Amino acid sequence: MYSRVYDAIAAANRLLSTKDSRDLRYAALEARMAIEGLFYALLPHYRDELPDDIVKRWQPRQLIDAITACNPFVQMHQQVTIGPVAGDVDGPKFVGSYKPVSRDLLRKYYHRLGAYLHAAMDGAVLNEPKLRATVIGALQRVEEHCNDTTVIINFGPYITVLCGCGREIKRNIFALTSRHDIRCPDPDCGAIYDLIALAPVMQSAWTLRSEPFKCGQCSHESQIGIHRLKAGAEIVCEGCNAKFVLRPFLIPNLVSPLPSASAEPQSA
Repeated sequence: MYSRVYDAIAAANRLLSTKDSRDLRYAALEARMAIEGLFYALLPHYRDELPDDIVKRWQPRQLIDAITACNPFVQMHQQVTIGPVAGDVDGPKFVGSYKPVSRDLLRKYYHRLGAYLHAAMDGAVLNEPKLRATVIGALQRVEEHCNDTTVIINFGPYITVLCGCGREIKRNIFALTSRHDIRCPDPDCGAIYDLIALAPVMQSAWTLRSEPFKCGQCSHESQIGIHRLKAGAEIVCEGCNAKFVLRPFLIPNLVSPLPSASAEPQSA
């Protein structure tokens, strides 16, 4: 589960042992990669809920925000117990624990380490003792997480929304208490749906977030998903099948009108 994280920890410790200032910077890089590994280990458990291209364009901070939006319990300590079955006196079959990957780990270590991975613009000398202490603290925190986590879980009552593109969108119903919209995880679609009703028996009603579009040929008004309203998009009128292509344009907004020609000059 954390094999890549342990590899990064081992590499960082080897670099720290050389006492070389250049190796110290590389140790900071390995420590950051270990932290990233904790976040990336969560991804397989949220594949149905997160955008398909999240690893390619999202930073760890954005990733934990997205996962928290899917599962509000991800920032809490959790324990999973399986069993016993009826009549079994041997106790539970499995007990697992999960230690949350918190935003504090990003603030206290990840971002601070990143500040040392750039050349100093003012020529300041590297504060090696401070960087070394930060690297060691980060490695200890990551290793503590790995030792305290024996299972990564993502379960709960789910609802499924069928997107217009055919993709199924999953969302933990508990997440809907704080956020009432969902986005299609297909990057080629990205449709946004807003919750309009949540029935008590695992049922919900959603509406596509859209804007009205009035046809210039037949005056028919269609609702177009806002995810489609971008330059180059083709819009087909539902009334007459006329095709339109959206083009970018500038709208000037007058903020400082010239004084009226009839205005009398002010005396000194």
